Parts: sequence; structure tokens; C-alpha cells
Amino acid sequence: MPFDPAVPHPRAAHVTFTASATLRTEVLRGVGAFDALQAAWREALERMPRPSLFITPDFLRLSWAHLHEPDDEPWLVAVWEGAVLVGLLPLVLRRDRQSRIYRRVLIHMGQLAGDRPGIVHTVSADRVWEAAFQALTQLRSHWDAIDLRELDAMAWPLHRGLVSLTAAGIQPAVLPSTYAGFLNIEGDWDTYLLSRSRNTRQGYRRNERRLLEAYPDLRIDVVTDPALIAQAFDRYLALDAKSWKCDAGIEFWSDRREQAMMRVLLPHLAATGQASVWLLATGSTDIAGLVRLRQGPVMYERCSTYDPAFARFGPSTYLCMEAVRQLFGSDCDESDVLGMTERLDERPAIRAWYPGERRTMRLLARNPHWVWRPVLALREGLLAWRQKARSVGQGRVGEVGQVVGAPLAKDDPLTVLDDLALEIEREVSSRVAPMHVEAARTRPVQAAADKQPAARQDA
Repeated sequence: MPFDPAVPHPRAAHVTFTASATLRTEVLRGVGAFDALQAAWREALERMPRPSLFITPDFLRLSWAHLHEPDDEPWLVAVWEGAVLVGLLPLVLRRDRQSRIYRRVLIHMGQLAGDRPGIVHTVSADRVWEAAFQALTQLRSHWDAIDLRELDAMAWPLHRGLVSLTAAGIQPAVLPSTYAGFLNIEGDWDTYLLSRSRNTRQGYRRNERRLLEAYPDLRIDVVTDPALIAQAFDRYLALDAKSWKCDAGIEFWSDRREQAMMRVLLPHLAATGQASVWLLATGSTDIAGLVRLRQGPVMYERCSTYDPAFARFGPSTYLCMEAVRQLFGSDCDESDVLGMTERLDERPAIRAWYPGERRTMRLLARNPHWVWRPVLALREGLLAWRQKARSVGQGRVGEVGQVVGAPLAKDDPLTVLDDLALEIEREVSSRVAPMHVEAARTRPVQAAADKQPAARQDA
């Protein structure tokens, strides 16, 4: 049923806040929030000048359906001006394990499968960010950390947001996130090509000549038909499986659930002219591939690949530039290369063609709970001492206790500390949401490493 802002949502009745004299913030939790906000969400995007594809309800709903974890919970932070939705920050509350402690971390829903998602805003973005952060601060007993990645370097959370969080006793940190190349589509292709370096132009023309000489039947298949694009995507994946990306486990190979998501997303977007798959081929052999998504005047060069057997021809660069060529004279005004973890100076194949660079940052804000920090610190100190003793004693079990991974005795100090942590959880559960201490009686080897965003472009 349509969402009436005057009637509190069942899951959000206790989390409605007055952000200012004119703005009101509401946090809607649970999958029902998608349906509750969908109409107002779409209307807000229509009023927004250049919305990102990765904050649209269709993209995020499919991302959620395919990529959420069992314990995840949607948090849609809606900002209202009267009865009009003027801002939206879509988040996911996720359990993130560190040692034997599970933290509840708020991440941007666009991080599940998107790039630089940002926020929905039809008024000043700063006002929406501020209203959203005020609400999240008041709900701090329900989360342990906020981890927002790929924020624009000038975004409110990275500046005034740091002051706001610190004043609330939350510990923020700003870290590098990703880099993206972009090209403003101006003038014509010939003028743009002349603006590239001599070596770049010569390399492009040389590879084109060599490709056509070796494969006279060379062609580019551009698939935009919703009925055929999923099959074209499978051709792309077959190419990508031959590349180093598959072995490295990045892009569509970092989480294979994303492949299933794209098979549903691409036909949906193709129906409105927002998706295409490009394949450079000779006969029945595919040489290179490119997946493109579009939102308004911005073309996202989502990812590209090629068959290593044809690497000497530079087929990926050739295909990508042929795709960029067709943007000149169209209603697109920007080509955007997404999701690189290296600066463009370290990716010369992209820097040669994309003169602009966007840098994004990561905000990691920790919400310390004093009731269990001393216990955790003592436990980690005991673990560190045992590991040091083990290295000195050359692994002799009799000197340092049990072998790593073995069950702990009831009177083992680690067991006592775990029991104490669980007791604290029970005592404070009425005031602070559970901290989810793992009850298993095995000793951890180390905390899981933080995963960096996967590169989205082939060099």
C-alpha cells in the first residue's frame, strides 16, 4: 500500500525525528520499507538533476534480493519536508565478525553491487546528510559502526559530519576508497582523438589496423534487446572466465551471486534503454567484451574484459574507445569508468583516454560500548601473551596451554571471559541492543581481513 508520511510505519513508529524546523527524518526498517517508500522515492528521483543509477529503487531492490546476507536488515533513512520526500539514505545493518565479537555495522545499500551511490536529495545534500546523521546518532544503541565507502571527497560526512559524530562520542576515521576516470563528452570524436597524446593515437590506429588485417570479418555486436541481453552477458562471462580476474576473484568473480543479479538487472534496464553489452568478435569467436549501464546523460562503463590469446592487439581498449566514439553527438554528456582502487596515474591505459579523475573516501565511524570494551581488551591481551609465549617456547603445548583450535576447558581464562561477556550482554540487553558475542569454545586464529573494493576495469 502507498506510504502516507502522516501515518508512522509499523517498524518505524519509534524512530521518527524532527531534524529542523522544516525537515523530519524517519528510519524505516525491514524489507517492507521498499514498498512503503517506492512511489515517493521515484518521484524524488524525477526531481533530482543527476541521480546515480545506484540509488534507484530498482537497482537497490535487486541488489538486496540477490546479495544480502541472512542477518542483514534494510534501514531506509527518509527525510521529509511536509508530506514530500526530499532525501533518502538507503542503508543495510549487517553483522560483521571481529575475533569472537559480532559488530552491527551500517553500510550503504549501494555498496552491495554499485559504485559511488551517494544519496537521494531534492534539497541541499548537506541538509539531507545532516538530518540522516542526527537520526542515526539518536539510534546509536542499535549499531556499533557506520562504514560508508566511495563518498565524494567534498561530501558532508567527511567534513562537518566528523564534528557531529565526535561531539556525540563516536569515533570517526577517513580512509582512501576508490578512484574513477571520467570524460566529458564535448565536441566531436575527431577533435577528442587529436587531444590525446601522439603515442595514444598511434597505438589505437595501429591496433585497429592489425585487428582488421588479421580478422577481416571483425565486427562489434551491440546487444540492447531485453530478450537477448542476458545471453550476451553469458558470452561476456565466458570471456572473463579466461582472464586473470577469475583467478583473482574480482568483479563478477568476487561474489558469483552478482552474476545472477546481472542476468535479471540487464533485461530490466535494457527495456528503458539503460543497459547494453558490447562484444568484439570474429566469426563465432568473442575477443573482448564491455558491459555498459546508463542513468540520464551519464554512461557507466561498468566493466570490460578480453581473451588473453588476443592481448597483442589491445582489443579491450579498442572496443571501449569504439563505444565511447558513439557517445559523441548523442544526448550523453559523460563517460564514467567505475570502481578502481588505484589512481589513474597507476593505470596508464585508462589515463591515456580519461583526463578527469574522481577520488572517493571511506568513512568508518566506531560507536564504543563501554560495558564490554574492558573485557574485550583483557581477552585480546591474554591471546597476545599466549601467542608470544608459544613462539618463545617453540610450540611446546605444555608451556602455553592448548593447541590453537582445541576446545577450551571450563576454567580456562578465555572461557571465563567469554562467559563474563555473555553475562554483560544479558544485563544490558534492555538498554543496549545485543553485541552478539559468539558462544563457541574454540580459539580464533586471527580476525578476518578487510576486503578492498574490486577493480571494475581491465587495464
